[in-house]
Amino acid sequence: MANDEPDVSVVLPGEPKGKGAPRTRIVTTRTGAHYAHIYADPRTQSYEGMLRQVAALAMRGRSPLANALRVRVIAHMSVPTSWSRTRRLAAMSGFIRPTVKPDWENIAKTLDALTGIVWIDDKQIVSGMIEKFYAAKPQLAVDVWEQRGALI
Repeated sequence: MANDEPDVSVVLPGEPKGKGAPRTRIVTTRTGAHYAHIYADPRTQSYEGMLRQVAALAMRGRSPLANALRVRVIAHMSVPTSWSRTRRLAAMSGFIRPTVKPDWENIAKTLDALTGIVWIDDKQIVSGMIEKFYAAKPQLAVDVWEQRGALI
């Protein structure tokens, strides 16, 4: 990754969450027809709503980015309080990395919340990286660079 400043940095304080499994319920219409209604679980809806709010603030009224994008996501996760001081220090120094939920793929799926706010469509992302670290302040940090005539 280049050392240049991102075009947009979105930071959501709190423990990073992954997108939950979709929920389904059977709906019966007035005519007696049945169909499956698929919806996001309430925890995911709430988390993505908060992510949309901080993204809108980060954009400062700008239109969504329209070019090819590079995205870096860093999930800063809490160190378990049950760990010894030595193990906690090793985790905070980056020697121990989180191998716990959420997995990186479900973290990436929460970025759907940024569609229409940070970017027009997530198909614009041509390069991405997701990393998990332990940190004193849990948060999800999303940095986005827009291609402007040069390679990303």
